[in-house]
Amino acid sequence: MDLDFTRDSLGQLIKAVPGDIAVYLATDGRLETYYYSDGLPELSGLTNDEYEKTNGSDALNIVIGSDKKSVENDIFNLVRNGSGAHSNAIYRIYNKKTDFVWIRARAKNIGTLDGYPVIITEFFDTTADTDGFANLVDSTDNIVYIVDSRTYELYYANRKAIDSWGRSDYIGHKCYEFINGKPEMCSWCSVRRMTGHSYHDIHAYDPENGLYFNVFCKDITWFGRSAKAVFCTDITSERNVQQQLLSEKTQLDAIINGLPTGVGVCEIRNGKAHFLSMNSYFVDLLDIDENKLYADGELKYGFTDNLHPDDKKPMMEFMQRISNNPGVHRHLYRMKLHGSDAYSWLLLEARSVLQPDGSTLVFTCQTDITKQKRNELILEINKKVEEQKYRHEISLLREGTEQGLV
Repeated sequence: MDLDFTRDSLGQLIKAVPGDIAVYLATDGRLETYYYSDGLPELSGLTNDEYEKTNGSDALNIVIGSDKKSVENDIFNLVRNGSGAHSNAIYRIYNKKTDFVWIRARAKNIGTLDGYPVIITEFFDTTADTDGFANLVDSTDNIVYIVDSRTYELYYANRKAIDSWGRSDYIGHKCYEFINGKPEMCSWCSVRRMTGHSYHDIHAYDPENGLYFNVFCKDITWFGRSAKAVFCTDITSERNVQQQLLSEKTQLDAIINGLPTGVGVCEIRNGKAHFLSMNSYFVDLLDIDENKLYADGELKYGFTDNLHPDDKKPMMEFMQRISNNPGVHRHLYRMKLHGSDAYSWLLLEARSVLQPDGSTLVFTCQTDITKQKRNELILEINKKVEEQKYRHEISLLREGTEQGLV
């Protein structure tokens, strides 16, 4: 049975109820404020006068626009179901200091006054429910925001997101409207790509702003509502550095491959040499192909097999020397190349650098100096021939002198 209050009896009831409460009369589709406790205006950051001016004629005035429909539905059901009907809702109201706050409202239809349904509502500030989360995500360098799973309305944004966007008045706006000023969802949106309960894109690209992000999205429940949390890390600077390094590496590779000498980098670990990189001249010079390399760069065939017998021991001693002594080293050796029976002369110039893990990184430059050595040998032979001719002529001159012929 509905209770028919008088103003005195309703006043007695109000005095008996603790906490932040308000009593409303449901009149002509409005919630006319009949009474509110002293602390209630503080939830909206308003003074009593401001609260009465904003909320007196209709309590729905202070409810965020996108939440009004659900609040109106709750009121309709309270009125329709009569005395004893109750509801428990969480929604947002405007706040003069923080733009908005989430509140929990427990409402009950307790009867009528002057023929109008009386709705008594107890309010709870839920700020503490999010303070811990906000303090946590505000201390990170990530952009964090939360959107409604269905409407994409922004429910929360951390300090980094607000600073990045340059504004904080996101309440009531959809993410794509507020962040990028678009009338529809962004084509590169990571949220819309979710097929399960989460999604991770380590190189999400925002073409509108020319930015790269590492994005992680996850389904969550936010104040009882299905929502999606989005964590973004701006990696544009790192990406640009990577692109620059890649471009420089491409240019460097072109330069190195254009050098008329074999350039290679190898690592010496536990007495074994593993090639890390080599230019095309190096590959052609030593007749190396992919089938002759293990996955870790170690040569499958014996490098020393094609060395001149007299150069095998000196080569091993050279390798040992550069492994233990960082610096610049030079070594001259002979080796059969490209299946030839003849030996070619190679000049190996190396700079070795000891690594913290005990291995040695060696930068090498291999040059085929066979022609040079051949020319040197010809010069040496010619020199010896000239010396022999000179000695022979001197010998003849001496013999002639001794015989009185000169």
